Amino acid sequence: MMPEYEGGFWHFIRLPDGGGYMMPDGDRFHMVNGANWFD
Repeated sequence: MMPEYEGGFWHFIRLPDGGGYMMPDGDRFHMVNGANWFD
């Protein structure tokens, strides 16, 4: 799925409404969304 991924530290960000998201530790990222081929 992600052959270049070598592990890392992730931050869990909590939102005021009770939700949240995970944010990887680092400065720069390359994201690709296969559902609409956004790169």
